[in-house]
Amino acid sequence: MKANGYRTFIRLAKVLIGIISDVMNKIQVKNKTTKNGASEDDFKELSYWVLCFDHMTVINGFLIEMQNHGVEGKLLPEQPDLRCDSQMESLSLRIATQDCSVMYGRGRGFHYCDPDLIRFTGAITLGLVMYADLHELSFTRMLESRVGLKYMYDSEYQAARISEAIREMPVEFCQAFYGMSESDLLGRPLRAKMGSIKTSHLIKINPEPMKARLEDGTMLDVPIPSCYIGVKPIHARLISPYRTVDMMGDCMSCIRRCQCEVQPKSRAIFFHLHGGGFIAQTSKSHETYLRKWSRDNGVPILSVDYSLAPEAPYPRALEEIFYAYCWMQRNLDVLGTTGEFVLIGGDSAGGNFSAGITIKCLTLGLRAPDAMLLMYPSLLCQMYPSPSRMVCLFDPMVMFPFLLRCLNAYSDPDYKKTCPRTFVQELDYCGVNYDPLLSPLFAPKEILKRFPPCHLISTDIDPCLDEVITFSNHLVEAGTAKVTLNVINGLPHGFLSLNSVSAESQQAVDFISAKIGNIIG
Repeated sequence: MKANGYRTFIRLAKVLIGIISDVMNKIQVKNKTTKNGASEDDFKELSYWVLCFDHMTVINGFLIEMQNHGVEGKLLPEQPDLRCDSQMESLSLRIATQDCSVMYGRGRGFHYCDPDLIRFTGAITLGLVMYADLHELSFTRMLESRVGLKYMYDSEYQAARISEAIREMPVEFCQAFYGMSESDLLGRPLRAKMGSIKTSHLIKINPEPMKARLEDGTMLDVPIPSCYIGVKPIHARLISPYRTVDMMGDCMSCIRRCQCEVQPKSRAIFFHLHGGGFIAQTSKSHETYLRKWSRDNGVPILSVDYSLAPEAPYPRALEEIFYAYCWMQRNLDVLGTTGEFVLIGGDSAGGNFSAGITIKCLTLGLRAPDAMLLMYPSLLCQMYPSPSRMVCLFDPMVMFPFLLRCLNAYSDPDYKKTCPRTFVQELDYCGVNYDPLLSPLFAPKEILKRFPPCHLISTDIDPCLDEVITFSNHLVEAGTAKVTLNVINGLPHGFLSLNSVSAESQQAVDFISAKIGNIIG
């Protein structure tokens, strides 16, 4: 499908017009067919959706300004920098301070294609505001909300609290919010349908001197990650649908000694990097779909649990991932693969890391992955406005203040030293950095030309859509061997981990699984 942030908002305007039209038709029918006619609640519903459309009109005004100010045919400038562009700086501030809290009310998630997702986000936002009250230890707020009961029946009250909380809460709150899928309370239901697997083994990689052979035959001393938090073990999860003679870990199918038929090694391995906004999650919460991909394609997956910001900002996570990648290349036998084909990939922050590791390998002359699979990757680590990022003004899964704190926490080495930060301070501290290992969107053409086949997945309501499209165009212009881009309709950023609660998300997971099979061959 044809897609970019501008097209997204044309579609969403049509969705709102359709909803308003349906409500008006309902009112008209009731006025004609019932004695008392349409109720007060019906007119309140109409007023609510008209107000949402008013807010969408304001956002569309921002989009028109972007289009008029930008370069024709480009979604983002070559070197975005608000400090050197007063007009865009002013626009960015107006966008950041735009109050769209009404859209977190009864219509939250209106832009999702799956009713199950809309219901699920209702539970998520309810949990968010109740946790915000607990985080603040505000007994006054708890009494006012009747210990959270008012949030359940008064959507406008909940929406106002969401808007207030997401601006006030520190990055630790963002970590807790995006880390909910790791908890038993929410994570267990999400992981309930992930199915069995022969191996799900957490590996502890102890950093020690290690060499890697470069393509010219010389040896590279692989740097031991040490910045910010010192030298620490790196953890990675091995997921495999079969057992081999030398494979690490215990068989999960057998109670005592493994009695499974030993299988030959796979020729391929998937080196996976999870998402979580650079600040949250581990491979545990991504097993819901990783197990399926491993089973469907008969391939082991090594998913790295890298250190998280703000305790470990850039480049700590990338250094750990690079060390784990080199370790994998030296330990293929115990991972159940010959390593003839290496697929690297991840979602959101994991997509960023996948591109960064590929750039690093090509720069150093180390064997690069044979293919890349980047799913709604975050490729621009700075708060420059783009059309697709306007979705953050009302999307309950990726709210603008949360995105702001995530990117700042990862990209700013002094983030912890300047905390706590207010929302305004977060805006003031936004930096600019053209390092392609931080923002792969800035990778030079001579590197992109040497990229392996790159497969990109996004959605039409993904805040990262415009940077994904721009990156795809850069790859094509550079002459990359193969570039594919699939844009899925109506699913939010982070949909992969929602496959247990959404049939549409599960269909997307199935589609990507089949794509992995085609990539590996």
